[in-house]
Amino acid sequence: MDVAEGLDSSGLLINVPKRQRGLNLRLQQLAAAAQQKEAEESARAAAEQEEEEPAPEDDWYSSDDDDSTTITDVLKNIKSMVSFKKM
Repeated sequence: MDVAEGLDSSGLLINVPKRQRGLNLRLQQLAAAAQQKEAEESARAAAEQEEEEPAPEDDWYSSDDDDSTTITDVLKNIKSMVSFKKM
C-alpha cells in the first residue's frame, strides 16, 4: 500500500484512530505556526538591522567636516599666532 493512499484530502492518516488523527493535525498546526513565527521574527530582525546600520553613502564624511570654520578664519588664526609669537 502506498503511503499517499492512506491519507485523506487534508493529508491526515485515514487508518488511525480519530483521536490520534486529531493529535497529528494539532501537531502539524503547531509546527506550521512555529515556522511562520520564526520567519516573521527573522524578517523583523533583518529589517531592524538594516535600520540600525547607516548606508555607506549616507555617512561618508567625518564629524570634523561639520565644523563651520572657513579657510579665511583658519588663515586669520595662523596669522594672529605668528604675530603673537613675534611679540
